[in-house]
Amino acid sequence: TYPSAFESTNRSVKLEGEGFFTVQKDPARPFYVNTTNIAVKVLGTVFNVKSYPDENVIETTLLSGSVEIYGEPGTGRNLLDEKPAAVLNPNERSIYHKGSQAKFQPANLVVERLDDAESYIAWKDNILKFDNEKFGGVVRKLERWYGVEIELRYPGIVNERFSGQFDQETLEQALTAMTFTEPFSYSINKNKVIVYKKY
Repeated sequence: TYPSAFESTNRSVKLEGEGFFTVQKDPARPFYVNTTNIAVKVLGTVFNVKSYPDENVIETTLLSGSVEIYGEPGTGRNLLDEKPAAVLNPNERSIYHKGSQAKFQPANLVVERLDDAESYIAWKDNILKFDNEKFGGVVRKLERWYGVEIELRYPGIVNERFSGQFDQETLEQALTAMTFTEPFSYSINKNKVIVYKKY
């Protein structure tokens, strides 16, 4: 969500879900992306923020420029006197684990270097991509991508890792391709998918 007109001192938006941003530099008016637990402060850069209510992490991936991660949403203030919890350089990603605490916990924030930052923003080009990701995370991506609900009746598959890239493939084609990595069975009934162990 965003205002019809930005304030004179800052440009601030609230995000629930995933957003890709290209921000024009304006030192007099920093750009903020506010999520439930963190604020991302930007002067001018290209980056991605992922913050879904049903996921326990908030991810910020930086492609160019730099961003500062703060512990609380920055709506209505410039955060000038506050120290950022992290500063990202290009091809870095911050991961904040929400945990059970409502208040920001600095120890729950980690920053990692990425070999391929582009793979984390492939969705904006209508490409579903995952690289060595646990099936539990893949399921959430498949549900959002194809608009389905997936029920796992094969608990042993949750921690198996998968890599793949899909753009024009149907859900059935994507699932079938994944069975070559870890054999499993599935059934599709309208918007409901059930994953079984293959016997």
